[in-house]
Formats: sequence, structure tokens, C-alpha cells
Amino acid sequence: MTPAAIPPDRDHFSIAIICAIATEYNAVCHIFDEFWDENGDQFGRAAGDLNTYTTGRIGKHNVVLALLPRMGKSNAAAAAAGFRSSYNNIELALLVGVCGGVPRVGGSVEDEILLGDVIIGKTVVQHDFGRKYPSGFVRKASFEENLSKAPKNIQGLLNTFETDRGLWLLRTQTAQFLLQMQNAGKGRNRRPFAKYRYPGTAKDRLFLALTLFAKML
Repeated sequence: MTPAAIPPDRDHFSIAIICAIATEYNAVCHIFDEFWDENGDQFGRAAGDLNTYTTGRIGKHNVVLALLPRMGKSNAAAAAAGFRSSYNNIELALLVGVCGGVPRVGGSVEDEILLGDVIIGKTVVQHDFGRKYPSGFVRKASFEENLSKAPKNIQGLLNTFETDRGLWLLRTQTAQFLLQMQNAGKGRNRRPFAKYRYPGTAKDRLFLALTLFAKML
């Protein structure tokens, strides 16, 4: 297979990925088909941009990846501002990482959310956004008062995930990509990612539900 052409400048990157910690960064590097900066950063960055970038290709897309210096919203916002100044043609920005746990809602097994599940939402609610009154803080809960909606092309993609065919394609293709990620690096000395292979059910660890801990206390 003929290697893809290296983009001539930063204007030819369309996707940005931000990771908060090194573990997440390592996992994202799995899905890169090629890296453009293995011989040094040839694209640079705008004046005042403090991000350190990793550039490469995922499929047909040129992607730029950044690892935050520390976790937190302020660091993520600063990184996003740097992206905006250096990479002007970004169409999709992804904040990729491991989120917190979610308690079971209702008694149905289908409502149970476990570590490793993928949750796709259409909106983002900022929980510390609101007004301070003498009686206390009141959060703005409506979607209209929170963050702006995704672009129409992203909204259309999310809507397809609610169809039977779209959900089936998402599941089957995700399973294929996970298998490719687990096998990535075989025979490649520059990408020793064998440590990410699934160790098997014998290594699974099941923790008690939070409700049981509350009763114990």
C-alpha cells in the first residue's frame, strides 16, 4: 500500500483530539495509521500556542493530537484556544478519556452501565454554570442555556446511531477496530502496544455496587 502524502501545512488538518492523561494518549495512538512527526515537528505552531502536538493520519483524515499538561477545565480550555490559533480548519474536536462511573438507573439489566461501555449523547451540560443567589447556587439546567449544539453534520451522524442499521454498524465496526487496536504493533518495533491485549475473563474484577457500600456504612 502506497503511503499517504504528508499534508503541506497545518491548514490541511480537520480533526483534533485532546487527552487529559498519558494513559489516554497511549490508547489514542493505537488508532493512528501513520505519524507525521517521527522525524520532528514539521508543522510548528502559532505564536502564543503552548500545546505540544502529535500529528498523523487516521484513515483518510489528518489528525492532530495534544496531551494536556494537567487535568481540569481550565487546561482543556487553554488547549482548545491553542488549537484554534494554530489549526484553523479543524472541523471536529474530540476530548477523549475515561469518564466517571454511572449508577444503575432502575432495576432493568439493560440500564446497567459498566466500565468499558460507550455512551453517546447529543448534548453537554455544564454542571457548574448558573447564578449565585443569597439562598445558594442555582444551576442552569436547560440545554438552551448551556453549551451550543453540535454542527448539523455531527447531529446527523448522531441521529443515525438511533436507527437499527446505524447501531448495528456502530457495534460491528467498533468490534473490528478494537481488534485492530489490540493487534497493533505486531512486528513493528516502533509501536510496542502488545500490553493492551485483552487478558481474558480470568483477569476480570467485579466491584461491589456503590449502594452496597452505602448500606455497609
